[in-house]
Amino acid sequence: SDAIGNFPDKNIAESLQRVAGISTVSFRGEPLYVTIRGANPAWNSVTLDGVSLLAANGAHSDALGGDMRSVELDVFPSSQVGSMEVVKTVTPDLDGDSIGGAVLLKGRSAFDQDRRVLSVSVAGSYNDLADDSGYRGVVNFSDTFGPKRDWGLSFSYTREKKKELEESNETNDWFMLTANVNGNPVSGFVPTTALQTYIHDARNRESFSGAIEKKLGSAGKLYLRGFVNQFS
Repeated sequence: SDAIGNFPDKNIAESLQRVAGISTVSFRGEPLYVTIRGANPAWNSVTLDGVSLLAANGAHSDALGGDMRSVELDVFPSSQVGSMEVVKTVTPDLDGDSIGGAVLLKGRSAFDQDRRVLSVSVAGSYNDLADDSGYRGVVNFSDTFGPKRDWGLSFSYTREKKKELEESNETNDWFMLTANVNGNPVSGFVPTTALQTYIHDARNRESFSGAIEKKLGSAGKLYLRGFVNQFS
């Protein structure tokens, strides 16, 4: 979890692309879907603390290849998870709900450090095309308490806001044109239309997660964990 927090990754998908064999599908310059060994994102499963995550696309497909099974990971900031594990070939101990691979996410735990930890991170950004700035702030806290230090409390809060401007030049078709140049016929392809597009992209991400845990000796632990994510 410390290594994840040290990178300037905005979301979980951006962190996962650092793993060998993992690539991402991006939207507006930010990773959105995860592919494992080139498999379609819909063929992979994603779990958080053992619970399968559902896609927000519903029954609709999008232009990036996502559909009702593709989980958008740009909603979750990388600071919200304690560990990420990628299983490139599904093993018998996992649910048989994918034919590609599996992404196993685990929430932050106070017992990862077994001491009181408070970390604060603030970052700023500037987009010269949009002539606008943005910011990102992260606060993480965890502590263990009780006579045997067998109780744990942790929470994480992230807020990010940015505005960007994207410029693109494209054409929707080409046609053959023949013209006379110095008395000689010259043929070539020219665009039917030339489209110049300006896209203003404003993103706001706010996330909170918290957990209270109780160790049960060497047998395991009980925990109550919640996640709240707003992304627009």
